[in-house]
Amino acid sequence: MDTLELHRLSGYILELSESGFGRAQFAASHGVSEHAALAMNWQRYNYKSVRPVLGEDVLGTPAPYVYPIICRWGRERLLMLSNHRRVVEAVLADSIRPQWPAASRRTPIKIQSLVEAITDAGTPYRLTAVSARTAGFGDDLRSISFYGTNVSKAQMFRETLPQLDCYLCGIRFPSDLTEIARLGTNGFLSFALPSGVHATKRLKDVEEVVGFLRKGGFLGWGT
Repeated sequence: MDTLELHRLSGYILELSESGFGRAQFAASHGVSEHAALAMNWQRYNYKSVRPVLGEDVLGTPAPYVYPIICRWGRERLLMLSNHRRVVEAVLADSIRPQWPAASRRTPIKIQSLVEAITDAGTPYRLTAVSARTAGFGDDLRSISFYGTNVSKAQMFRETLPQLDCYLCGIRFPSDLTEIARLGTNGFLSFALPSGVHATKRLKDVEEVVGFLRKGGFLGWGT
């Protein structure tokens, strides 16, 4: 089965801290084949697996299963995405980690600090979503999520923030109501990929977001 839809990409920000691991080594990894350039610095690969990573066997779909892998290679970090993060997790576990364990480490994102910085109007972004664990309510209320075009502007959110441990957020530019990406504390990255020329702009916006996280000190070092 060929599952190459690219409507939404999800995956992780990874470290490139292991000497000797790069594009050539990844392209030669088990089950991985180079497909085509998606945009400048963005490369598309195919990952072939005999294991139904997304549960396709329930529908009676036979192996092998082919999934898209999208990579954005940088000097220190790698963005690896697919049409579901479980595909990226399978690639890391089956194709990369056995030979290059350090190259499979996810980069933590300091979501709490990022949310607080955006709420204090100290960044060029707005919040479109926030998910958090709560403190002080016991089992009565353990987690909460907020959604909107400018979550941090809402008084209710501002009053609640000191009691929150934020682990996921969505961000956008002030001039555009469209969400750029969602980010998680475990290095999770997800964004919708429009069609045509709009895809290139979205990829550039994502690059800008990751660059902002790096320069702003919102990225940790992987585990």
